[in-house]
Amino acid sequence: MTYTDQDVEYVAMAIAEVDGVGQLLDHDCTTGYELRLAYQLKAKLILDEIYPKLRGKESATRMTYHPMGMVAEFHDRFDIERENSTDDKENLVALRRRLIEEECQEAAVELTRLGRRLERGQHARRARVALARKLVDILYVTYGTAEILGIPLEDAFEEVHRSNMSKLGLDGRPVRRHDGTIMTGPNYREADVAGVMSEKTAA
Repeated sequence: MTYTDQDVEYVAMAIAEVDGVGQLLDHDCTTGYELRLAYQLKAKLILDEIYPKLRGKESATRMTYHPMGMVAEFHDRFDIERENSTDDKENLVALRRRLIEEECQEAAVELTRLGRRLERGQHARRARVALARKLVDILYVTYGTAEILGIPLEDAFEEVHRSNMSKLGLDGRPVRRHDGTIMTGPNYREADVAGVMSEKTAA
């Protein structure tokens, strides 16, 4: 199969909303059960056609921006030591800490400069370019640190993102207290980064 049961359910629900009840597959559905089967059948037909295209688009995107792979290539070409290839692990970690601290400090300077120009109503393109470079540098040393230390950062990021999005309410909107403070919704689940790392490390 080129799709999951969850894919079918999502598309079936979308079809139900767009097509309306009893107007599917050119025949009348006399029961709710038949209607559900019809929705699922049409969903599968649609997915058979579009899912490979979506997967291809996703693969192309991942190939275009794959930070862990990029920094791994850099480390390989420049013979950068990893945690598992050096006996001086303490200094290796200390070096990565300094790199992250330095890049964050430099980005903070550029943020301040950009903020001042925006406050004064001045042209800020060069300041944005400078900030963009520093933000990329932060990402580079961050992903680089994860790669060197064997941390599956991309997978951990996805897990944290899933957790953050689960804070939404049942209506898909942020849950706010009377004073505007954002609260966690009823379906909130804390990010299981430990589980992700255990799974990826075992693999």
